[in-house]
Order: sequence, then C-alpha cells, then structure tokens
Amino acid sequence: MEDTELGRRALAYVDEIGRVENCEQLATAMRRAILPLGFTMTACGVVSGPKVAAGNPFYFADWPPDWVTLYQDENFVAIDPMTRWAKVSAQSISISQVCEQLSARDPGRRVVDAGRSLRVTEGLLVPVAADGGSPGLVSVSGERDALQPQERAFLEIVSTSTMRRAVQLDESPAVPKLDPALTKRELDCIALLVRGLGDRDIAAKLGISEPTVRFHLDGARRKTGAISRTHLAALAMWLGLARL
Repeated sequence: MEDTELGRRALAYVDEIGRVENCEQLATAMRRAILPLGFTMTACGVVSGPKVAAGNPFYFADWPPDWVTLYQDENFVAIDPMTRWAKVSAQSISISQVCEQLSARDPGRRVVDAGRSLRVTEGLLVPVAADGGSPGLVSVSGERDALQPQERAFLEIVSTSTMRRAVQLDESPAVPKLDPALTKRELDCIALLVRGLGDRDIAAKLGISEPTVRFHLDGARRKTGAISRTHLAALAMWLGLARL
C-alpha cells in the first residue's frame, strides 16, 4: 500500500469523523479505517482520572465479547502493560515493542499471553491527552506482522483524531460516587486486588477465608459505588487508596 494512498485515507478519515454523531458511530468509522491494515480490535479511552473513577474509562471498545469478559474477570486493568505505558509516556509504541520491554516475571505478561490466545500478534498504542488533560490511550490490534513506518504514521493520525472527536462527543458522567470510609480489612483486600490477585491468593496472604475476602470486597464496592471489581481497582488507584 503506497504512502500517498494512506495519506489520502488519513485525511478522508478526519473529514468523515467530523460528521459522526456519537461514539458508536466513531467506533464503526475507525474499524473501517483500520481493517485494510489487518487490525480487527480497537479501543479509545482514558487510563486514569475522574472518568476512570466514574466507571466510564472507555469512549468505546470494539473488542470481542470473550476478550471483554476475560479482561474484567482477570482484573487485567491492574496489570495491563499497555495502560501502564500510557501513564508514563506520550510516545506511540507497538505491542511487540511493549513485549520486548517486559521482564519474564512482569505480571503484564498474563495480558499479553491472553491476547495471543485471541491471535493478537501486533498493534499500536497511541497515548493522547483526553478531556481535562487526563492521560488517554487509543489502541489497535490484530493478527499481522510488524508495522511499516507509513502504516504507523497513518495509525497515529487516525488515533489522535479519534481521541479528539471522542472527547467532543462524550456525554457520560465523570463524577464518581465516593465514600472513602473503608475499613482496614477492606483496604487490605483492595491493595491485593489491584496487584492482580484472586480471592484465593488474597485469602492466603491475609490469613482469612475466601468468603470473607468476597465480603470485604463487596462492602468496598457498595461504599464506593463501584460497578465491578475492575472499577473498584481503578477507583482505588485514582483515589490513592492503593498502588501497583
């Protein structure tokens, strides 16, 4: 695919998304733009800040249902090397480059290995500031070989334009329901949850039963208004109640 063709397509995409009316239409437009390059998954959202704490981190996530379920059930938000990158860098990076930087014991390898099971072999992560300057991330991924320079430039233009348009279209609430009056045991459980531990491991670490772990985490969810464990972990990190 010629560089000039990708340049024309990038400009056409920017023009097209200026006419979409909501984030669902924006996701559809981006999917059409990246499919010819062999990418089938895309997401646009923030990695920290009020929107995450409110339980609305994504402007959209065009992911297979199986991946969404796995990501939530395994609490990948706490260990995902892609979101970690967006928190510390403003430079785009390919998924293969991220993998090269991970140590053998990095918990983020669980996320990478899970992605490979869905035949995700390459992609690009583009950090872009979102609403209010919160760190945001646009990602594309799929089953294909390494990116060519002109493809990367195309995806950076598409991703940056997508984030800016998503911020304009977003109407979801960004103010979380907060009640930080958590017990010490609730905070202990949350701290381990954020590190990616499951009920069994948390119970073993704290010397309590698995039902007791669930009791404390459920209590913390009710107090903070978190809609899921993933949301609870994100909210705890945003409030400074727990760190990776």
